[in-house]
Amino acid sequence: MKKKRMNYAEFKEALKDALQTRFLGRAEVRFQSVKKTNDTAKEAVVLWKNQKEPCPTIYLEELYQGYQQTGGFEKYVEMIVQICENPLFSVKEQIPKKWEEVKHRLQMRVINKNWNTELLKQVPYKEYLDFAVVFYILVKEEQEMIASVLVNWEQMETWKVGLEGLWKTALRNLKKESFRVESVMEFVRKKLLRETVDPGMAELLTKQVEAGEIEACLAGLEQLHIMTNLGESYGGRAILREDLLREFAQEQGGDFYILPCSVHELLLLKDTGRVTAEELKKMVCEINHGPGMVEPEAKLSDSVYYYNKETDRVEIVA
Repeated sequence: MKKKRMNYAEFKEALKDALQTRFLGRAEVRFQSVKKTNDTAKEAVVLWKNQKEPCPTIYLEELYQGYQQTGGFEKYVEMIVQICENPLFSVKEQIPKKWEEVKHRLQMRVINKNWNTELLKQVPYKEYLDFAVVFYILVKEEQEMIASVLVNWEQMETWKVGLEGLWKTALRNLKKESFRVESVMEFVRKKLLRETVDPGMAELLTKQVEAGEIEACLAGLEQLHIMTNLGESYGGRAILREDLLREFAQEQGGDFYILPCSVHELLLLKDTGRVTAEELKKMVCEINHGPGMVEPEAKLSDSVYYYNKETDRVEIVA
């Protein structure tokens, strides 16, 4: 008989009990609200080995989503234990103290300037259109676990580098990053197959793809393309890759709209004159604010952007 999956509240309590047993006398297990981008917050589990140094923040919703898809509750307990016990993920100790050590680890993320006013009071950033470009240090990346730290003013002072130095270095690293552009139809088709964990369902989807049934369901999206990085994480920074935008314009033979799907992806649509910027803005707003569409902290913008092939520039058009 198949074991019934726990609901979110049950999962939380079971996780707390399991972690308290594993770290008995060595750490205190807490649930706390952690501020995220767009003035949102997410619930996290944090283990405090002492009152000054917590283990890395682990978000409960992501854990629960994984548990819902795959089961294996103990796997997630072990993952948390590994993160907290492994010195590789002691983020504070891994932050480089010298600028020469930071350079190759410095990344940028594009967020909405107007939706992050409180955050932007605390960190250095560069303005671009109606975005704010903030800077992160990639501290450690191992398998599916990534540890990164938002750059603050104190770190800049320690490194003796200014905002322009951060910007030029992060931009240089961005230009080395691999991105891909593919039709939305192809992207969704691959994602459906990749994220389906049930073998029977995967086989069914494969047959539907081969029979063209999924393509039929996505009819009308053939003009839409999606741009993101290989990890599909904060791929919205591709809007700063002028070379990739220029290349897409050449391939499409003209100007195109850029729709901010989320902080992780951009949608590109060739301007054929069949749709207006105002119509596209309505679609973007529906995606951003419709129920269950985009996670609040992942929203990038309600604006519509336009790449002009002649001027080689991106501008806001709606």
